[in-house]
Amino acid sequence: MEVMILMPENTAAMLHTLALGRRSHGQRGPVEVDVKLVIATDISNSINDHELSLERQGIADVFRDPEVIKVIANGNRGAIAVAMLDWAGYKENQVILDWRIIRD
Repeated sequence: MEVMILMPENTAAMLHTLALGRRSHGQRGPVEVDVKLVIATDISNSINDHELSLERQGIADVFRDPEVIKVIANGNRGAIAVAMLDWAGYKENQVILDWRIIRD
């Protein structure tokens, strides 16, 4: 199952920290996860700085929510994969967080 959600900016740093704090040291190769989540943040001119800030804060809040943490931990594999990109249009995107594994 793959899900796409539009997301915010400071969220990338928060997800990176979360992922690093929960990864197994020295783990290499494929990892099975319950969900692969791609967060695509709209940075086009269709939104203003305030809207972008709200967008990013909302994403950060989701990953701090106890219910979300519980769902991740209680999945069959207890892990999800998350990647994040900024986009503004066709061929106007940038990966800001490459795939990270987030566990319980």
